[in-house]
Amino acid sequence: MKRWARVTLKILGGLLLGVVTLAAAWAAFNNRLVDDAARPVPEALRVPASTLPAKDNAMFGLLGLEAAGEDPHTEGLPAWARIEAGRFDEIPPLPRSWPSSSGDKSARAWQCDAQTQDCVAVWTREEDGLRWIQTEANFGREAVREMACSDLGADPARIAPDDPLHCVPQIWAMPHATQHLLDEQWLRARTLADGGILALLAWDPDLMAARPWGLPVWRNSIGHMLVAVGSPGFTLYVRKQASLLLLNEAARLALAAGDVEPSKRAAWLTQQPMDARLRERLAIDGDHVVARVWEPVSSQDTLRYRIPHGATSAATVTGSHPDPSPSKS
Repeated sequence: MKRWARVTLKILGGLLLGVVTLAAAWAAFNNRLVDDAARPVPEALRVPASTLPAKDNAMFGLLGLEAAGEDPHTEGLPAWARIEAGRFDEIPPLPRSWPSSSGDKSARAWQCDAQTQDCVAVWTREEDGLRWIQTEANFGREAVREMACSDLGADPARIAPDDPLHCVPQIWAMPHATQHLLDEQWLRARTLADGGILALLAWDPDLMAARPWGLPVWRNSIGHMLVAVGSPGFTLYVRKQASLLLLNEAARLALAAGDVEPSKRAAWLTQQPMDARLRERLAIDGDHVVARVWEPVSSQDTLRYRIPHGATSAATVTGSHPDPSPSKS
């Protein structure tokens, strides 16, 4: 064999050996056997248990609406019991059909168009359904469980959030390490949320931004990428809720500015007590208070509130929450 051929083979062999060694080293740090130990769900991320008595819970009535009986609530209770027990084969065919829905109310509330709807009233009515850090954290927890299991016969609904996985895990999956990464993200958000919705604007869950050239971490690479892909989208909630506070403040200021001479309104606005993060997005433009929202809530990024003529009240707009704490916004 010619010398150049031998050299080429050695080079190719070295490259192949390097790739195999690198792959083996990566696999040693990315498999189910080196996963983290299970941990309890952090208290701040637990979804509160329902305290509503079964007789007052309309969900059972909704489940029983499609049943053949006369009392939907009575029909709904055993239907839920079958679902909880995983006895889906015992659920009878539905004798009634209903028109398809365009989504639940809270989902539609996020799409409120401030140009055609009273978004302050809509979001206030749906504030519980928009109560979102715990809900999203719980959804992500269940998604990790489902992705990490290869046993299709396992019933995730029968597993408590604190229980280790009881299904057959896929060898590449590191569900506990991935879940801990998610928990760390949500706990940072929950800590910021204690200072109000506007404090959450500082939350940056983009894991890839801190990595050189956007490269993933060495250990639990797949789980890290899954979390990194989904996390940035959660800041949409923050910008929507911050925009609600901004629009509420803009409406209040527009009412109050009716008592101020037009030439003095710009100076008057700078003297109004408000959070600096709101102030920088509000301005006076002629007979309007102009608000620049963080995330478009309509077809426009900038919304205008007309200042009415004559004496008006500077009181809080009906249905609004001046307290920006998490329980009020």
